[in-house]
Amino acid sequence: MEGEGGACRRLTYLGASTATVLSWTPDSNFIIFSSSANQPMPHRNTIWMVPATGGKTSKLQVGPAASFCFQPSGTGRLLGRYTGDPATTEWKGYRGGCIGNLWIDRAGNGSFEPLLSGTEGNIGAPIWADDDKVLFISDHEGAGAVYSLNVTTGGNVQLLLQPPPGFYIRHLATDTSNPCAEKLVFVAGGCLYRTNSQSKTAPLAYEAVNIRWRGPRAGRERWYADVEECLEDVSLHPEGLSLAITARGKMFS
Repeated sequence: MEGEGGACRRLTYLGASTATVLSWTPDSNFIIFSSSANQPMPHRNTIWMVPATGGKTSKLQVGPAASFCFQPSGTGRLLGRYTGDPATTEWKGYRGGCIGNLWIDRAGNGSFEPLLSGTEGNIGAPIWADDDKVLFISDHEGAGAVYSLNVTTGGNVQLLLQPPPGFYIRHLATDTSNPCAEKLVFVAGGCLYRTNSQSKTAPLAYEAVNIRWRGPRAGRERWYADVEECLEDVSLHPEGLSLAITARGKMFS
């Protein structure tokens, strides 16, 4: 669909239970998505790509994965396995063998190596925010917060963004046209938040985004008119059994 709105155009016909958009290729010609197509279980996903103008889909040979993104201004690629939403009921507080892990292809030649694995908590929503910094959500210190990892120097993960009390951070995203680890948006407790533009040190400050919905849904809802105000004509049955009424151009009895 065009950014200004309009009719949607279907791009995939894989017959799968799930399909999730992940990213665009750096040249904006292809859309990367995960899908359970050709898999024995609906929760087992692989990575696919499809031309943005429509056409044949192709599967990326990277094995089972849930997330995939590109280095903002380089050739690297980031792959996430089991990186679902840590805030969902079945994953919240999960500490089993399917916790999320990250893999990196530094040269973009298909040679992936582990970047982050074996953490004490689950991992979700990985994004390559700067050329040398990867962000992700993890709940290894309690509720889901945002952490950063330097892909060049390595080292320990650093807390970048704390969630509102009592909630997990979800649906983390950055400005894809100008990726920045300090310019983030996320959802928590059903509200949309953005980091404060003046905040440069971790943990970053953030503020709620007030949204006025302008879609057509409210106007399309069924509603009931005040008949008394719209009454036009009334005719009583000769025997007083009923009324014939004209209101808003329609007849009722």
